[in-house]
Amino acid sequence: MRKKVLKRLISVLLVCVIAVSTVTIQSEAHIENNHYGMNNWWGSNGYDVTNMKYYISSSALIGPYDMNLYSLAYIPALGWNMLNCRVNIAEVTSGGQPPWVAETIFVNGDFLQDPKSGGSVKLRKRNGEYVDITVSNMNLDWGSGDYMGVVIIINRNSAFWNQSTKDGIPPTDAQITARARSVWLHEVGHTLKLQHPLAASIGTQCGAPIPEHIHPTITGYYPKANMNPFLPDIEPNAGSVFVNYHDQTNLRARWGLNL
Repeated sequence: MRKKVLKRLISVLLVCVIAVSTVTIQSEAHIENNHYGMNNWWGSNGYDVTNMKYYISSSALIGPYDMNLYSLAYIPALGWNMLNCRVNIAEVTSGGQPPWVAETIFVNGDFLQDPKSGGSVKLRKRNGEYVDITVSNMNLDWGSGDYMGVVIIINRNSAFWNQSTKDGIPPTDAQITARARSVWLHEVGHTLKLQHPLAASIGTQCGAPIPEHIHPTITGYYPKANMNPFLPDIEPNAGSVFVNYHDQTNLRARWGLNL
């Protein structure tokens, strides 16, 4: 009798070990390759990720709710701070003259011609020039040499914020708010050196824990992620208002963060 109980106990323990191992393998397989691939850029972002400060220019405000949206970057349940204290979006300010220091990321508004772009991240050079992130500079230290960090540009083109939803109808105020939140957190992700996710050839790649986190396209499968360049009400299976599993895993891979 005791031998049977012991055998059953061993069987249960083996099942538990196999289950835990499977979860671990899924999580590790979530990164497409060992060199970050299309999920992360190399190099430094030019800032201390433990104390990143964003200065919000009044030009970046697209509505009365914007300052509340910008504060979401450091609300643990919603933004990038949900990982742990090592990603500390420490300060969001507006008004007055910004401190011209390397630790400050500037957020400015501009009219972007592309109606499908809610914002962008530009590299800030020491001569005051803003340049695009390209193949030649994406893996550099954005805070050394000719560079002194980055700047976020928020699109003030109303065509972007008012484009029709997936159902072809005008967006509600709540949907515009969600779009603004999604774009803001997405651009913060870029300042943390995260790229747009790479489309996988099969739906199980990226270690997605549930099928709803996979968005099929003509060329492959995208994981559901805030770093996908899709608005949440237009591509709900790929775009996201929140920082998702894929985003978290890639940020850990990039900076060695642990929950």
